[in-house]
Amino acid sequence: MEITPFLTLKEIYGPQLVFNPRVSYSGLGWIPKDSVFDDFRTGALLSIAGDMPFVCNERTITGEALELIEKAGITPAENLLTYECKESYYSLLDSLKNSSKKQVINHAFPDSEIPEDHYWIDQSVFSYLNNKANLQEIVPKENLPRRTVIRPDETADIRKEWDLPFVMKAATDLPNGGGHDVVLCREENDFEEACKLLKDCESIVIEELVDDRKNFCLQFAKTLDGQIHYLGAGEQIVSSEGNYEGNWITADGGPPEKAIEAGRAIMEKACQLGYKGVAGFDMLVTNDGRIVCIDLNFRLNGSTPALLLKDSIFDRRGSRHLMFRSWRVNNSWDQFQADCQSMVENGTLVPISVYHPEDPSGKKTNPFISGIILGDSKEEIEEKEQFLGKRGWN
Repeated sequence: MEITPFLTLKEIYGPQLVFNPRVSYSGLGWIPKDSVFDDFRTGALLSIAGDMPFVCNERTITGEALELIEKAGITPAENLLTYECKESYYSLLDSLKNSSKKQVINHAFPDSEIPEDHYWIDQSVFSYLNNKANLQEIVPKENLPRRTVIRPDETADIRKEWDLPFVMKAATDLPNGGGHDVVLCREENDFEEACKLLKDCESIVIEELVDDRKNFCLQFAKTLDGQIHYLGAGEQIVSSEGNYEGNWITADGGPPEKAIEAGRAIMEKACQLGYKGVAGFDMLVTNDGRIVCIDLNFRLNGSTPALLLKDSIFDRRGSRHLMFRSWRVNNSWDQFQADCQSMVENGTLVPISVYHPEDPSGKKTNPFISGIILGDSKEEIEEKEQFLGKRGWN
């Protein structure tokens, strides 16, 4: 049974644009320099791009990788701009500089790699919206956490004013995401480590550590015709250190209506400033019923493909619960392929991106996969994920 997205990237962004999901090899900002993982993530657009041309790594579109995706009912997009390695990626960027097509990107690039006049929106708007220092200018007051923005040389003073626990975040125009620029300060040594980590930032956000009951990423898209669509929300799976690990998506549950209203207000404000495309907002539902927005991500989020595919999966598969996440597989490709194929055939796994771990030079790495586990309950899905953990998926 075919699985199709609610909206394709072509329908969201329109013609005359190229989507480039890969971060710069330069290691700019707070994005970890992990070439294989960054290559693997480019394959996520195969399920949602439609006819929009996009950049992807060749290891995500091998015959065996695509076969697993197709077996699950997804027809992979074909308008591809492929690269093999760092050199071929920069060669591709050079060719795009000389074309009339502007690029949609997830994170800012050095001007030498993508000139600011090649961004699909104004570069200053893109940087402003993604800088954590500006969250209070965009989020409705009733949805703001207690927060302040300081210089790195003011951390000693702020410690006298704020009692632990609290959160420290990098406030920067440089690329960030995944919690790598965020420190949860529960004890004094956490605060000291955060000060060291963030000492070279332009500024630092000090924010209350919210005691949350639910943590959602609500996503919206402004399409080419000017409409704002609510794409849905995934309940976030977050590690004790605050790092993103995946999402729960359910057919019957989701965030409160007032959270959706707040998210729409944020999106409308951003679009008034010149934004268009997909954005995701991290919102906490507290035990006393507050809706608190703690992060704004004006880009495709990790769970965007899953949210765009969820309605089709619910309709065609009958499952009521989905878990989206990515795995690094500590196993051989053959064993991974057999396990993956078995779960696809029994209808419990929908692969979104699959990274085949061997390149033409013979270099080998681990397989990677992002995908959706289906089930009738969270408990059933957790059992399946535990089984995968025993098979080296982690």
